[in-house]
Amino acid sequence: VIFKQAPGEKLPVEEHSTDMVFMSMVFHHLADPEQTAHECHRILRDGGNVCIRNCTIDAMETFPYVRFFRGIRPIIEEQLASRNQIKSVFEGAGFDTVAHKVIANQISPNWRSFADKMAMRADSVLARLPDDDFHSGITLLRAYAEHADPGEPVTEEVDFFVFQR
Repeated sequence: VIFKQAPGEKLPVEEHSTDMVFMSMVFHHLADPEQTAHECHRILRDGGNVCIRNCTIDAMETFPYVRFFRGIRPIIEEQLASRNQIKSVFEGAGFDTVAHKVIANQISPNWRSFADKMAMRADSVLARLPDDDFHSGITLLRAYAEHADPGEPVTEEVDFFVFQR
C-alpha cells in the first residue's frame, strides 16, 4: 500500500497502474469532480473500481443536525451533490455503475455524544454557519440531547457507489 497526497484532478500515479480508488466523504470537497473522475479513469486498470462513500443532497432529511441549525439547508444544498449527479460524473468519464446502496451510518452512540461532537465544529457544513446560527443550534441540540434516550444511536444515510472502468 502506498499513500500519496495530491489533488483529485492531478493524481501522481501512472496510467493503468491502480486497482481501486476509494473516496470517503470527499466528493463534495473536489474542486473539479469531472476532472477527478477522468483522472480515476486514467490511473485505473481495466476492471478497476472507484468506490465512493459520501452524503448526498437526497438524504438531507436524515442528517440529524438539520432540524437544530438555522441556515444549514442552503449550505447543504450548495455543497452536496445528488445521487444522480455523482453517477453522471463517473458515467460521463467512461465508468459503469456496478453498485449503489444507501447505508444507515451510525455517527454517534447517543444524542449527548453527538452534541459534544458537533460542538467541536469540525463538520465542513457546520464550519460554514455564521457564529450566531452555530451557537443557537448547539444550544437546541444540547437541550434535545438532555431528554433523548441515552441508548438511542444517532444515524444518517450515506450513499455508497461502486463504479468500474
